[in-house]
Amino acid sequence: MKLVFFEYQGKVRLGEVIGNDIIEMESVNKEPKGGSYDIRSVKILPVQTASIFCVLVNSYKMLGASSKQEGKEMLGTPKFFIKLPSIVVGNGDIVYAPKSGIRPEVEIGIIIKEK
Repeated sequence: MKLVFFEYQGKVRLGEVIGNDIIEMESVNKEPKGGSYDIRSVKILPVQTASIFCVLVNSYKMLGASSKQEGKEMLGTPKFFIKLPSIVVGNGDIVYAPKSGIRPEVEIGIIIKEK
């Protein structure tokens, strides 16, 4: 099940993505409301969360090291940190950053629903 928050006609809604459609839902684990929207006709919103916990394990190239071993020595063990929810942007939103501060890297997000 792929759940998303989305905006349609100025209202924030919750829905399940099925193919290229979003089926609006009353709330998580409830029956669909009945509304169906083409995914291209809505604005997908970022996940609404209170905390974002992160782990830093960069590739040795991102650290400026010449080998994996040198990268391990520079970083030591993985580093843990948090980010504020206010830094999250939605699909297609503008990211404001200095050109010197942008570098390509892979990000993985895991959402934990239950204990």
